[in-house]
Amino acid sequence: MRVRIINPSANHNNWRRGHFEPTESCNLENLNIHASAREVEDYLERFKIWCIMRKGLDGERKMACFLTVIGKNAHSLLTNLAFSDSPISLSYESLKTLLLKHLQPANFEGTERAKFHSLTRGGS
Repeated sequence: MRVRIINPSANHNNWRRGHFEPTESCNLENLNIHASAREVEDYLERFKIWCIMRKGLDGERKMACFLTVIGKNAHSLLTNLAFSDSPISLSYESLKTLLLKHLQPANFEGTERAKFHSLTRGGS
């Protein structure tokens, strides 16, 4: 029977050889679907950094990781937004665009007019 001795500096040596991935301890939280558009943009930027840290994530693998990392609620939201297609059939950029377009506030002409008139008449 052979006993394996664990070397505490093994991770350091693996890191020096380029075999150690520091992303194992770097977790990305689930996407909050009730967040503002700015907070989602921040999340997408953190996801981009997360992907850079994991080598070899482009195209289909990036999309698969995104759909996995965002969580159940955000995945359901994207499924509803991409109604005629399945989210897995879309690219990461398409999913990102769908999500950001959904969260951008709509500009209503009537509201803009009311704001303008209240500002111009407010001083009189």
